[in-house]
Amino acid sequence: MSKENIKNFLKENKDLIEVTDQEISKLKDEGYVLLKRDSNFWNRNNVDIADIRKKCDHLISEEKDSAGFEGKIQSKNEKAEEGAHRLTNLLGKDECFKNLISIPDVIYSINQILEKDFQLSSLDMREPLLNSGEQNLHLDWQQRKNIQSTFFQCSAFILLDDVSEDNGPLRLIPKSHKDLVHIKSTSIEPDKRSAEDHKIISEYDKKFSKKILGNAGDIVILNISVFHGGTKNISGKRRRIIFANYRDSNLRTQIDHYKYIPKTKHDNFNNFQKSILSLYKKDLITNFRRWLWERRSWGVVKLIYKIGKKIRN
Repeated sequence: MSKENIKNFLKENKDLIEVTDQEISKLKDEGYVLLKRDSNFWNRNNVDIADIRKKCDHLISEEKDSAGFEGKIQSKNEKAEEGAHRLTNLLGKDECFKNLISIPDVIYSINQILEKDFQLSSLDMREPLLNSGEQNLHLDWQQRKNIQSTFFQCSAFILLDDVSEDNGPLRLIPKSHKDLVHIKSTSIEPDKRSAEDHKIISEYDKKFSKKILGNAGDIVILNISVFHGGTKNISGKRRRIIFANYRDSNLRTQIDHYKYIPKTKHDNFNNFQKSILSLYKKDLITNFRRWLWERRSWGVVKLIYKIGKKIRN
């Protein structure tokens, strides 16, 4: 998606943008913000939260133990998360989810952080079950190179249920997108971190982690460079959250929407939605460019860039 498309979308929908300067300031400073939004907000955005809850439950029932794996880019050895319901490729499964990806408040907030072309990487749902759901603090992508590096992904967590202390709320370390940029071990698995990084993350978790509570319909905008993770659902109360992940257009998405959304459903999306989904077949150059970007720290890739620069000069 081009910045011009985003600019035009925000201009056309300026009357629907409710996010305040104070909320954007908090998002930039602390790396997250909770947008309190009621049923009137969702009605204006043509979204029926109750209908989405019902559809998620229907899909959970249908997919059962295999929930969360259709359409995911994953390793052959990756297994389903135990103790949680997960659904992926929501856009390929029902039309009721489509307007969740083009909420003006969300697009405006993401644009304020990324300040570049971005696309929807995935639209998923997660629900921790009784006595489950706790995750180690992690990043959903690699760490930035340094404090001056630009950000490359933000996510919108849409609460389908009230979230309290006891039903597995999201926790995060405010300002860690700046304060912990030196931490390079970003995995959710402790054994994949360096000992020093794991010690620092654990200490910060104990001292500074904050649980994000809210009501059904609220939206959490999270800079994905903030260390975060789920907590244990000790009450067993429902805690369904849909998360829309927006990523730098230079990067590979978690799911190729052109491939996994049935072709018969493509015309159900408006032009802006098609654009943000990159709902077209990718050419070899686009795929190669993304491959290079993901491996830009490799020595051989750096050499390719240097050679290319010399040729251009």
